[in-house]
Amino acid sequence: MSEPQFQLVIRKGPQVGQVFHLDAHSLIIGRDPMSDITINDPEISRQHARLTLTEEGFQIEDLGSTNGTFVNGQRLGSEPFDLQPGQAINMGSGVRLVYEIAGTSESDVATMADEVPPWAAVSPAPPLAATESPADQPAPFPAYSSPPTFHSSASSPVYSSPPEPNYPPLVPPVEPPNKNRRNLTIVAVVLLLLCCCCTFIGFMYQWGGDWLLQYLGY
Repeated sequence: MSEPQFQLVIRKGPQVGQVFHLDAHSLIIGRDPMSDITINDPEISRQHARLTLTEEGFQIEDLGSTNGTFVNGQRLGSEPFDLQPGQAINMGSGVRLVYEIAGTSESDVATMADEVPPWAAVSPAPPLAATESPADQPAPFPAYSSPPTFHSSASSPVYSSPPEPNYPPLVPPVEPPNKNRRNLTIVAVVLLLLCCCCTFIGFMYQWGGDWLLQYLGY
């Protein structure tokens, strides 16, 4: 009995339905035109993954691709992974391949080919109406209304500046009459004393010089 032949079929991505017969011991999958299996998709690296033939079938190994290689929703690490017929291989988010035995009808692998990718496996949250009863739902916020406007009937007071103080004009102080009279008296006394001194000095100079000297003993 001859050994089974394997193939890859594109189920999602460019050229859906294209079949790649795995007829070599080692094959490179990538975007590079020199790859053994060329898939022209922006999420595929130039050398994305490698297929290697073993006694049980093919192994797949990720070659450090940017968007990763997934088999049945499990991302591959650096170690090779043994493929089983019917398993789906996802590369990035836009390419899905199915590993199968050559000559297998499309209906035999439809279940695996239509498998939901891992990034779409999260189910959406149920609607609010299915999980909460109307009594548990929070009350809606009241509609916003503008604050009331208050109108005052009394007219607002009119501001007026205070009157300026009326200061009296500055007048220089006037000396009292008594002070003027006292000043005149002092001046008259001083003049009188000067006159007396001058008279005494003149008298002594003219007539009393000898008498003064005799009195002093000269």
